[in-house]
Amino acid sequence: MHPKVKFLSVVWGEAYIERFASLALPSFLAPGNLPALAAETDLEVVVMTAAKDIRRFNGYAAFRRLRGICRVRFVEIDDLI
Repeated sequence: MHPKVKFLSVVWGEAYIERFASLALPSFLAPGNLPALAAETDLEVVVMTAAKDIRRFNGYAAFRRLRGICRVRFVEIDDLI
């Protein structure tokens, strides 16, 4: 039985999602980072974002790759932003 791990990230807005998907996420997906963690744990990535922005994430190849290695869940934070 693998330990449960949650990786949390907060990002909203078109420009910031684009930067996250093109800069940060590829780094997180590099060998030895999230893929290695997912192999040894029950990894879930939790993305906290605006409800209107959730659909934007699926337009990025890096995000689709992330979904291939672990569960991804969105938490809407409209009341906070």
